[in-house]
Amino acid sequence: MRYASIRRVALAALLAAGAPSAVMAQQGCSFSTNTTAVQCTSEDECLALGPSFAGTTCDPLSRTCVRVPEDQGLCSTNKECIDKAGGVPAICRRRDRRCVTLASPECPTIMAEPGQVSNDDAIVIGAITPGGGDTELGDNMEAALHLAQIELSKVGGHGLPSISDRPEGRPLVIVACREFGPEGYESILRAADHLARDIEVPVNIGPVDSGSAAIVAAQVFNPRRILSILPSGKSSILATLANPVAPTPIIWSPSYGDREITNAAVKLVSKVLEPRIHAQGEPGPIRVAVLSEDNFLGQMSTSMLQDQLSFNGKSAVDNGAATPPNYLRLSIGDLLDPVGNPAPETKIAAAIRRVYEFKPHIIFHSYAPKAVAATFFPLVRNYPPATAGTPVPYHIDVVATFGAFQPLEEVIDNFSKPSIPAQARLRSRLFSAETRVVDRTRNDAWVIKFQNQFPRFATSSSPKTLLVQSWYDSAYMAAFAIVANGKKPLTGENLAATLPQLIPPGQQISPGPDDTQRAFGLLGSGQGIDLDGLSGNLNLDQRTGRTRYNISITCPNTGTNGKTQGFKDSGFYTENQEGVGNINHCD
Repeated sequence: MRYASIRRVALAALLAAGAPSAVMAQQGCSFSTNTTAVQCTSEDECLALGPSFAGTTCDPLSRTCVRVPEDQGLCSTNKECIDKAGGVPAICRRRDRRCVTLASPECPTIMAEPGQVSNDDAIVIGAITPGGGDTELGDNMEAALHLAQIELSKVGGHGLPSISDRPEGRPLVIVACREFGPEGYESILRAADHLARDIEVPVNIGPVDSGSAAIVAAQVFNPRRILSILPSGKSSILATLANPVAPTPIIWSPSYGDREITNAAVKLVSKVLEPRIHAQGEPGPIRVAVLSEDNFLGQMSTSMLQDQLSFNGKSAVDNGAATPPNYLRLSIGDLLDPVGNPAPETKIAAAIRRVYEFKPHIIFHSYAPKAVAATFFPLVRNYPPATAGTPVPYHIDVVATFGAFQPLEEVIDNFSKPSIPAQARLRSRLFSAETRVVDRTRNDAWVIKFQNQFPRFATSSSPKTLLVQSWYDSAYMAAFAIVANGKKPLTGENLAATLPQLIPPGQQISPGPDDTQRAFGLLGSGQGIDLDGLSGNLNLDQRTGRTRYNISITCPNTGTNGKTQGFKDSGFYTENQEGVGNINHCD
């Protein structure tokens, strides 16, 4: 089953049922002595058929699953497997003493210090990141994860504490896979299969997109009881996926969620923007448009927004039924699915034309970062001039991707020049969102450390965003869970059960080298800690694996040179889910 067809059914119901992996559904073999039928193409297919096929491989001549002699091809050390693979990173898989190479076409990056992979006590975990794509944001996220791996490798001089008689520690090695491959969701499912079935990781960090996360969790990670830590798992529907270890959550996310962002966006319209539009001279009803990506993230966030949004004294749906309509919902297709949507520019162009014709006062944007350049840039660059009957719209990023997309800064500056009337400048009409973090001192110090470690990002504003810093927090969550697990089997189910030890009560711990040794000591002795992340407090609900954050509405930040440098607090935020303040820090 290809993902393009999955999208056309009820996503929540399908994912809760745990549809078979797209990779495995296209393949398959049976355990047989038939030497003529083509029944398998690889050992992985045989092993994926269940416990009764353990110890089998795919015979290259008969193409059937046959048993391997118990002593054939077994390994004893990681070093032996590395030598056998010609020096590339490989491990001796503990379960069956088989050599497994860590990299694959979909998983090209191995985060490890020299000599760590050859350590037989090394702990290998997975990550699916947007790195290596066409945006700097994804590379920043992957680099934040790598920074944590580097720091964790140096704690006490040897990494995570040993649980054996050997004094050496346990290095933490991360295999990073690409989220956005050439075949869309087929590529990401192959990446997840490699992590889960070949390497048998106990925990995976990522992906960034909630739709991608739902697919790999439902089809690969959850059924194999692998813990998922999602740095930006915004969609609340993730908590409804079939969970084999319930009531313990198998998916945890330190990110703010779609409910919090939607609530903040709705409050922004009713408490600030609608009154302001009327105060600026609009006598009639206001018009609202939504540009939504046709995937899991876009559909869910837009439906949630539509259910809660109210303006002109009535619901969004009722506004859409008015004559003429005052609410318009438009799809731009699925930019994350090049297989099912090979020519997205046509649908995007049609949606932009409809927006121009509709002349909205407010436009909501509900799509992943890749669509910012493809949709938002041409929409703004070609927007009709602010003449009578054509208002300059406010733009609200309802999935919080604008603030981390650095190329957006040039577009903002081009439409914020002094020659443009103040009420038309983009800096004062563009809003995103992030967790409300009052004390920024620690975050600023982390950005300096990050850019010193990775000089290629020295001029980037993306590391300043909590969206990037949450990847760093997630790596520390995984490491602390492993230490708290002690000598119990290193499984996703066991690690998920330790995560409540990272929430209050307990001594406050910040991710980073300064507090890590103390955290290891506390967790190793069975005590808990209070993990206070860079991206916000990580007081996750142990019933859902999520937390509820207050949200800051953000707007473009003007640096001392007069150019846009990331996003900043606008002055409007939520407190106990209610809107507070006013837009007074923009432009």
